[in-house]
Amino acid sequence: MAADIFGNLTEWGRVIDQLEQLKSDGLLDEHQAGLARILRYPDNWRLTEAGLAYALEIRQANDLLIAEATRIFSDQNAYLEVRLLATQALGHLLIHRPPQSGRSGYDPGRVIETMEQIANAPGAPRLKTAILESLELIREKLP
Repeated sequence: MAADIFGNLTEWGRVIDQLEQLKSDGLLDEHQAGLARILRYPDNWRLTEAGLAYALEIRQANDLLIAEATRIFSDQNAYLEVRLLATQALGHLLIHRPPQSGRSGYDPGRVIETMEQIANAPGAPRLKTAILESLELIREKLP
C-alpha cells in the first residue's frame, strides 16, 4: 500500500482533485489508508462525502476502509445523507473484500449484523431502505 499522499486535508479542493486523478489512473486501491484518513477527518463534510463516493471505486477493499465506512454508517449523530453514502459504500466494500488467509482480526459478519440491527431499529425510512438494498447485494455476492 502506498504512503498517504493527501497531506493537509484543510486543502480539500486539492484532495478531491487528487482522488479524481487516482480514480482516472486506476490507483485508488493503493491509497486506501489515505482514503480512510479522509473519512476520519471530522472538519469537512465535502471530504467525507467525496471519500465515501470514491470508496465505490475500490476493487479490493481493505479492512481499514471498511471500518471507517462502518463508523460513519453507525454514527446516529451523523446526518442522513452521509449515512446513506456510507451504507452504499459498505455494500460495495464488503463484496469487494478479498478472501483473507489466516485471521485478520476483522469480522465482516459483525458489520452485517450491525447493518441488520440498524435496519430493524426505529429510524429514517430512507436509511432502512438503503440498508436493506445493501444487505441484499451483499447476500447475493458473498458465499
